[in-house]
Amino acid sequence: MSRRKQEIEWYFQVGAELRRLSDEVLRGSLARSAASRRFWRPNIDICEGPYDYGITIELAGVDADSITILLVDQNSILVRGERQPPEPEDGYPRRSHQLEVFYGEFEREIDLPIDAKREAIRARFANGILTIVIPKRNSALAGKSHPTEHSHGRS
Repeated sequence: MSRRKQEIEWYFQVGAELRRLSDEVLRGSLARSAASRRFWRPNIDICEGPYDYGITIELAGVDADSITILLVDQNSILVRGERQPPEPEDGYPRRSHQLEVFYGEFEREIDLPIDAKREAIRARFANGILTIVIPKRNSALAGKSHPTEHSHGRS
């Protein structure tokens, strides 16, 4: 791996760690407040392949019907939803001893790459994971067919 690529990777790792630490501090300070129910920022991975960009959002406990994906000004997508707290099975209220899971509404805006084919965005939600696939308009392999377009090979 080139030195420049290592520096860039290190930069993104530091940024991710700072966001994680910031979330931890906010979670600790908000845990006892009513605002804690509204503060939730699901984790996101954004990866690039030769034909598309893949966005994975961790949404454990979110009902698929509460998720909305909107295209914003052709430059970004907005993902919204809500995670409802579980109801006690016996109906009696509970006293909290530790609060680390956030409930309530969330919203994440994700910038789209310049070469994204916005009209062909696809999404799938399964097992608490939302996967958004954004095809590239002009991939580096434009002359070759996409592997999923072949009728043979691995599935």
